[in-house]
Amino acid sequence: MRSLKILIPLFLFLGIIYAWYHKQSSLKTDSSLSIVVTIKPIHSLVSAVAEGVLTPKLLMDRNASPHTHSLSPDEVQMLRKADLVVWVGEIYEAHMKQILEKTVPAPKIFTLSDKDGLILYPYRKESLWEGEFIEAHEHSHDCGCGTCDDDAHEGHDHHGHSHSSHSTDGHLWLDPQNAIIIVNEVSNVLSRIDPSHAAHYKNNAAKTIIEIKHLDDRLQERLRPIKGKPYLLYHDAMQYFDHHFGTKAIGAITIEPGHPPKAQHFMRLKALLGNKSSPFYPACIFTEPQFENDASINLAEQFSLRYHMLDYLGQDISSGPKAYFEIMNQMADDLLKGLS
Repeated sequence: MRSLKILIPLFLFLGIIYAWYHKQSSLKTDSSLSIVVTIKPIHSLVSAVAEGVLTPKLLMDRNASPHTHSLSPDEVQMLRKADLVVWVGEIYEAHMKQILEKTVPAPKIFTLSDKDGLILYPYRKESLWEGEFIEAHEHSHDCGCGTCDDDAHEGHDHHGHSHSSHSTDGHLWLDPQNAIIIVNEVSNVLSRIDPSHAAHYKNNAAKTIIEIKHLDDRLQERLRPIKGKPYLLYHDAMQYFDHHFGTKAIGAITIEPGHPPKAQHFMRLKALLGNKSSPFYPACIFTEPQFENDASINLAEQFSLRYHMLDYLGQDISSGPKAYFEIMNQMADDLLKGLS
């Protein structure tokens, strides 16, 4: 009996030591590699693959657009300490290209946009995309600014490219097929730099891909009532989503995020909104939380249109493995609210 009294505390002590040791081992594993991901939707997919082994850091965890965001000293320091930086690429985050290349060695930069198999679309250099409006623009020689003649139009950058010097649209995660490719690519790179957990990454990737496919099926069904229903948005950000799910943005308020629309384009928007009988007449104007939306709201109020927020970066959604799914579901909710 006495020996039992001695053994019980001993076993409890050994149990505490065992638990402490494994906790320390787990913490060491979690912090052994520093993975930094630039934006929340991609961070979510990386987190889903790494769950249980690593906790990736989110670089831009604020209400900022990668189109215009300047990195803070803390963010630059995060990049310096990273073992791997995952970003979409210059096609989307051109604003940070120079500092990224100066701060992070090239082998540690993992660019998603150059991976094989991705569905990629060119940026639309106009901001109204349906035939009758493009045709009207091509036949019009009055830009509405009152300061230029026919030959001077090119100087107003009416056909200019705004998001970067590239011609590829960078919002590629909004197509679930691309999200699947991203998950596979992330699984491959994590397995390469951390081979001891390769099986874990592969297993997580397989589970995440199944979840993405289920998400895709649910969204296809939910969005069926608004497929083909025209809407306007702040800038050309929804091309991948529209192509995949059959929704239909017919134009954007501005070509260049963070800048008001050009005079000629604003006149064309007013012409569009003044014709309620047009098959391209929008049911809603969608704004974005990352940008000033005065022009969008003013147009909506002037022409008695509803306006609603659409957030493809998930400003109010907590980062982590489930964020991508919450962002996509929230976008479907918002589209249905605006267009139903």
